[in-house]
Amino acid sequence: STDFQVIGGTGVVSDNTVEAINEIYNPTPDGDQASEVESIESVGLNQIKVIFNGKVDSDTAEEVTNYKVDGTQLTDKEDKDSDATASLQDDDKTVLITLADKQDQNDEVDVTVKKGILSEDKSNTIPEFTQTVTFSDTTAPTLDSVSVRGNNKLDVKFSEPVKAQGTSEKSALQNVVSKLKINDKNLSSFGINYELDGDELKYSALDDAVKASDGNYYYTDEVELYFDTDLPTGDNVLKISDADDDI
Repeated sequence: STDFQVIGGTGVVSDNTVEAINEIYNPTPDGDQASEVESIESVGLNQIKVIFNGKVDSDTAEEVTNYKVDGTQLTDKEDKDSDATASLQDDDKTVLITLADKQDQNDEVDVTVKKGILSEDKSNTIPEFTQTVTFSDTTAPTLDSVSVRGNNKLDVKFSEPVKAQGTSEKSALQNVVSKLKINDKNLSSFGINYELDGDELKYSALDDAVKASDGNYYYTDEVELYFDTDLPTGDNVLKISDADDDI
């Protein structure tokens, strides 16, 4: 902590100002900081949900080398050719790890969270934790949520990773879009922005996607769609065509 003295007394500097300065230099600890892993479970056949007992630091929680599956450390090649991606969710306690390869139905696999993940305020190092996870998937993915951002962006989240056919991020996203409709009109008719920055999409995106090991498709559980024109105002209905995890 940092000690300081206010010169001039409360007649010059108010108590509220002193308290505000104190909070900057000696912030009140957040009681919701993680100290351990609470649970690990599977989501479908190629996603793992890790839940901590409090908030964790995003940088260390999303570093895939901090996790092992079946005794093997996951690797990050800093692109979508990695064997997994890890994404900290909005609650700052849940990490979803999407694997490039599916596990077999009813496979029992040891999943390890290595010692290296920090609490959000970086005051705690989470101890290593291993749990045996059974992979199982008996239902098709569904639309989990649709969020509208302004007049020209949609965030579409699925209940589990879907397999988007395509050897590039753009072609994979186009295949996802081909299954979606707004008010019974193909989504592509609204002018989706597929502008590229090098080989990657600049605006629209496959969020936290990982490229399958054979290179012919991507796994993703969320897509961001930017449109070149404003979407219709008022109530709109988004539908997805019948499909299994192959989109």
